[in-house]
Amino acid sequence: MLYQFSLRIDQTFSPKDQFLARFSLDNLNGPTTNPDQTAIDPQFAVEYIDKQRNVMGRYTRTVSPRLILKSLISITRSTPGFPTKDYTDPAVKFNDSLFEAFNSAAGSVMQAYGNLFQGKQSLTFTTGNHTFKAGVEARLNRDTTYFGISPNGEYAFGGGTAAPAAHPVGRPGAPLPAISDFSEEDPSLIPWLCARADDADERVALTVVAVNLPNVWWPFPVLVLSALQNGVLEEILVIGYLRTRLERLGVRPSWAVAISATLRGSPTFATSAVTRASAAN
Repeated sequence: MLYQFSLRIDQTFSPKDQFLARFSLDNLNGPTTNPDQTAIDPQFAVEYIDKQRNVMGRYTRTVSPRLILKSLISITRSTPGFPTKDYTDPAVKFNDSLFEAFNSAAGSVMQAYGNLFQGKQSLTFTTGNHTFKAGVEARLNRDTTYFGISPNGEYAFGGGTAAPAAHPVGRPGAPLPAISDFSEEDPSLIPWLCARADDADERVALTVVAVNLPNVWWPFPVLVLSALQNGVLEEILVIGYLRTRLERLGVRPSWAVAISATLRGSPTFATSAVTRASAAN
């Protein structure tokens, strides 16, 4: 829906002095940019709105029949935006596009404010059969835009890879691969998967998140210190305790080194180490 309004004033102060002022208003409400969401709930609609304002003043001075001066000042303001109505419900999205999203906007908003300031000075000079025009113009833009993406929160499903490409996990209803199948891709995943299995069933579905730290400068030293901590704890456990106990039992140093190396490389020790690291994180 469009609302328009305009007001103009022409004033003649003298045969040589004239003034013109004009004010314009345009309000645009609509259209709805996501009509598919309104079929679920009208509150999920995202509409386009724009409120435009313009005011200008022009003064004309006739210095002589051959010289005319004009001064103009204008201000234009525009505020296009895409507001939403629902500021409570989160979004439920399906990345594989198999289903229509629920409240895809999730309270998202985009609003822009544009301001144009304009000043102009011109002159017209006539001599004989010739007319000369000259002028100078200055413009200043002052714009602001802000975004709020899914402030209500959102849940996304589908669209990701749950297992190596050799397994048909992407098809609806297809079973997840067994843990033994992962050994063909990367044997080092077996202890970690075993540690995370909730029951005796071999089939598990996991989402691996390496780290959950914000995108700032300090995660790198934190990760380095965390790795250093895990390394120190492992050395204290293996060297400070195991080898000391073996030496007290009379085991030769070469056998003690072999036993500690075997323990470090065993799946049981790796699983315990991963479990401790996950609990620490």
